[in-house]
Amino acid sequence: MTDSPSWRLKLHRAEEYFRAIGDLIGYPAGRQPCPVTEVVNADGEFEYSISIPGEPDPMIAIVAGDCLFNIRSALDHLLCALIPGEDKGRAQFPIFTSDPLSVDLATGRWRDTGARNRWRSQVKGVPDGPLAVITELQPYKQAGNDTENAQHHSFAVLQSLQNADKHRQLVFHRPGLKHAVVRVPGAQDLCIVPSLYDGARIFAMDCKMDVELEGVISVPFSVGDGVGYEYPLMFNLLLDFIANEVLPALEPFVPPSLA
Repeated sequence: MTDSPSWRLKLHRAEEYFRAIGDLIGYPAGRQPCPVTEVVNADGEFEYSISIPGEPDPMIAIVAGDCLFNIRSALDHLLCALIPGEDKGRAQFPIFTSDPLSVDLATGRWRDTGARNRWRSQVKGVPDGPLAVITELQPYKQAGNDTENAQHHSFAVLQSLQNADKHRQLVFHRPGLKHAVVRVPGAQDLCIVPSLYDGARIFAMDCKMDVELEGVISVPFSVGDGVGYEYPLMFNLLLDFIANEVLPALEPFVPPSLA
């Protein structure tokens, strides 16, 4: 058994799933050498291309969904720990990209009654101290009420991905190599900014050369044909944000008996 609170156990489980995604992808993290292939092209040149074989394992998307679920669940467990007593009602860690309590100055009415009701239901019973912190952590607050920028906040991305995973599978695409550096004896290193994918030409010469390539393996993924993200970058951002910003800001409000 462990003395860790449930939200930290949930986050730890999410980290295990995060590492499992990497195992399924099969490429080590960080900067690394990458294989190249050599062919003689129609012009008689020795042509070198990147070689990142393999289609993504279908289980990657399933494990990614488990990772996202546990990150989201960690937030909900933490919120419930902040509410005194046993009646947690419909408590859920709120994530809003626009102000749910915004009032139309012309009419004096709520701009979005549905959002206002969801907010009040989700945070009902949360004391004023932690509620103020939760409010300041909201995407719309962090983005200065700029709804478009709020959509890119870590909370908003987590909510978008996790909600999508409930209804359809995340789509992981073939791995690519970013921050690539091509090294050829006797020549200056060539840095390539765009991501490279399997088969991309990186160098050609009229004589055989010892071409080396290194970079960082990344795997693009998306919700269907929608917005694209990147593994491991996006998962790292989500986990780091929860562990290093959200928990330290809210755990001091948790009753000692639950911490």
